[in-house]
Amino acid sequence: MAQIDHDLRFTIRNLGVNVEGFFEESIVEGTLDLANTQNTSLKATIEVKSINTDNSTRDSHLLEDDYFDAANHPQIIFQSYSLRPQGTGKYELRGKLTIKGSTQDVKIPLELERGEESNTLKGMLPINRRDFDVGGGSFILSKNVKIYITLEIPRD
Repeated sequence: MAQIDHDLRFTIRNLGVNVEGFFEESIVEGTLDLANTQNTSLKATIEVKSINTDNSTRDSHLLEDDYFDAANHPQIIFQSYSLRPQGTGKYELRGKLTIKGSTQDVKIPLELERGEESNTLKGMLPINRRDFDVGGGSFILSKNVKIYITLEIPRD
């Protein structure tokens, strides 16, 4: 499987302030074929221990069992099962997202940006962290997380 250049970031509100972060170790591999979308098959593997919110104390807390439980669930996995055109330059990537042992079907709307050397697909996936038992019933932490996805596709 070929590796695909990517960027994965997230934002969540905590105590009324947006907290942004990313995972320093992630791999997206597979086939991304916009001309023949049935050939698309992507797998993203994210190492939970590599979380970075620019606050090491918070990052350590996020690895504990009430949040990501990194000791028992070291990876977040996304496995696509379809890519569907949704109009000119728009696509919907569907797949299964597994966080902390819980798997949910997700739909990621993507928009194509054409470049000279590569094309870029960008999208945002909103998820409810409680669907994945992350952070328990915290009232200071929003239940809504926005995951921003960028996938680079080399031009032929």
